[in-house]
Amino acid sequence: MASDKTEIDQKNAVATLLTPFCASIGYLSLLVLGYIFTMPIAGVFCDSYFGWQALYYLQGALTLILFSIFYVFYRDTPYGHKLVSNDELSKIEKSKNTSSNDSNKNQKITKVPYKSICSDLIVWGIVTAITFLRCGSLLFVQFGPVYLNKVLKFDFKRTGVSAALPYIGSILAKIVAGFLYDFIKCVSMKNNLRIFVSISSVL
Repeated sequence: MASDKTEIDQKNAVATLLTPFCASIGYLSLLVLGYIFTMPIAGVFCDSYFGWQALYYLQGALTLILFSIFYVFYRDTPYGHKLVSNDELSKIEKSKNTSSNDSNKNQKITKVPYKSICSDLIVWGIVTAITFLRCGSLLFVQFGPVYLNKVLKFDFKRTGVSAALPYIGSILAKIVAGFLYDFIKCVSMKNNLRIFVSISSVL
């Protein structure tokens, strides 16, 4: 169980290093906020004087602002961070296998086994699954609004709001799944992760 948790901790480093383990899913579920923000705003711009091109300038400006905030406040670890209290630090450390992480840091750096990686069926299974997942996601993002506007005859504003609704549902589903993931104790964490990833891939 400890090794499984360590493997998961090494992924999504920003969320797992700076938040308690059980809270990481809440932050990761917010990754679709970009879609929820972009779709309705794009609909408004398409129906305005500025045109849809203004969306790129708005997102570019917001990116610069958010990147600047991130650069000022982010640190690789919460240790010694001026804005992290001792109480918050103890909550972050709780349920994390810090001893395993420390031992991993002391290990010598070895050569990357590229040949073994490229010949591993598990790796190719992951690459195949992610490829189809991303293609399906991009197809939905790019042509979902087109279908709503051209086929169902929604106006621009309604198209933008309607296109964002699935991603709102996605956040809610991820939060619920995160709580279920934490409470299911009858299987190992690795198998638990496999079950939820398989269900999400099918859906």
